[in-house]
Amino acid sequence: MSFHPANVRRLAARCFPPALAGLLAGLLPYVAPPRAHAAATAIVAPTNTTPAAATPAVTTTTNAWPTADFLVERVVERSAWNEAQQIRNRYSFTRRHITDELTDKGLLKDRQDRVYEATPIGGVSHSRLVLKDGQPLSAKEAKKETEKERKAWEASTTGLQQPITPDKGRSINQDLVQRFRFEVIGEEIFRGRRSYVLTMEPKSRVLPVKQLQDNFFNKLGGKVWIDAADFEVAKAEISLREKVPILLNLVGAMNKFTIHFRKQRLPEGVWLTDRSWVDLETRKLMLNSHVNHLLEWRDFKLVGPAPTNFVPAAVTPRATATPAPKLPPAPTPTPAPANTVPPESIKP
Repeated sequence: MSFHPANVRRLAARCFPPALAGLLAGLLPYVAPPRAHAAATAIVAPTNTTPAAATPAVTTTTNAWPTADFLVERVVERSAWNEAQQIRNRYSFTRRHITDELTDKGLLKDRQDRVYEATPIGGVSHSRLVLKDGQPLSAKEAKKETEKERKAWEASTTGLQQPITPDKGRSINQDLVQRFRFEVIGEEIFRGRRSYVLTMEPKSRVLPVKQLQDNFFNKLGGKVWIDAADFEVAKAEISLREKVPILLNLVGAMNKFTIHFRKQRLPEGVWLTDRSWVDLETRKLMLNSHVNHLLEWRDFKLVGPAPTNFVPAAVTPRATATPAPKLPPAPTPTPAPANTVPPESIKP
């Protein structure tokens, strides 16, 4: 599930050390989005990423929801399967990436609009820039993209290409999920399929910090939609619960981070992100930065063999609903005497 993050890394590097800048670039493929407006209008996250008519309210009356622990365990399994299958590297697709830099008052200062065509080369997704701000590339730019693609093909046939390894920085694993408290709050039909809606909040304000990015993950919270059949995170709305200081707030801080994403289920039974959105406000020393990222993917086409089927380790969840108390058996009704009309109902 990769995309070329060079521009994002350069932007994030203005505000954060390399490790965290790389983390932010890596997170972008997993976000949800708003519609791009006219060039004079900043990208604004919608209150709902699907049409109102197609999105029913969350259902909160049921007697057989799986437990949050059960669902999260299956999601971790599904994420490991996605890594092993290298799902996004099996598909060609078109990706659009709009970056808006905003003023302190939220007005548009600068916009970059890029369209890429991605295809697997030697089992690794390679992106080729095809449009800049709605215009075809210049001859010089097109030649540069052709040369990059030629080198990618050459590396794939000469053994010089970097080996494909699971991207642990983007996986949903036990180390990540154990930081949060999950609760099933309802169910909803998302894209015609049943999904469970969960809230997630940090378990504590004091969580282990082993790496720089842990300061970031430990402060996230929001809602996730888990597909009831595939156990895939089909949609999420996540944000920072408080700002993240860098070196005791002396170097800078991440003041705001909101990330949304939604996924599309393909005929092969896999899920790929098709729209994503990030709202990021940061400070480096005395300089503030406010940036929106909108990404859209379309025209997914499987290249090569289809992935194997995902088989969860467990398929029978425990119900979260409290069992109804056992009531004493109803007394046997006394037969009505002859020539009388029996009551409409007999109450125990």
